[in-house]
Amino acid sequence: MSLAEVNDTPARSEFAPGKLAAALAKAQAKISNPAKNAINPHFKSNYADLSAGIDAIRLALAEQEICFTQTTTIQGDLVVLYTRLIHSSGEWIGSEWPVAIFGKTTPQQMGSALTYARRYSLFPIVGIAGEDDDGNAASQRQPETQSPRRSEVAQLYYDESVKRIEAETSAKVIKTWWHSEAAKKERDDMLDRDTHAALLAKTKKRIAELEKNATAQ
Repeated sequence: MSLAEVNDTPARSEFAPGKLAAALAKAQAKISNPAKNAINPHFKSNYADLSAGIDAIRLALAEQEICFTQTTTIQGDLVVLYTRLIHSSGEWIGSEWPVAIFGKTTPQQMGSALTYARRYSLFPIVGIAGEDDDGNAASQRQPETQSPRRSEVAQLYYDESVKRIEAETSAKVIKTWWHSEAAKKERDDMLDRDTHAALLAKTKKRIAELEKNATAQ
């Protein structure tokens, strides 16, 4: 199956989901958009990450006997994400989202792309929004722009990298990782100029902190 074919696949359901629709309407009446708890350095804006979205919907859906599942499969050369809302009656609705080409990405790239796909599949099917639209619109006036998908993947890669360096206690290990050919290639593939600069600043700061601590001991 090609990328175009997956993108053109409509949301699916087992049959006309009348009971699910009624339950989802009740759940949506109690669901508010999640708090924007993350920062996109490229768009200079705030957004709600996947965990914030799940926290915002889980209880309201459960009260109406609705659960959601997100699973992956391989279709041709594509990793495809399936998202479903399932009601206790057996009714469900779902969607498909192409994640990445199988075997052509590093584990970290795949993880970032999958997190992006989960967020952008789950939020619409439940009916919540997690973007700062004003901030994103303003970014379109900047000379260097990216597609929304690439920018989101860059942000996810940035977030994961920051968590990695903040958890590391050895400046030498961080330096070795930063200068490795694999890490350089990942940054070139995943990051725009602004996000790369922000990650470099974070990395330098963490290395300086660790080296200062080592000297003080």
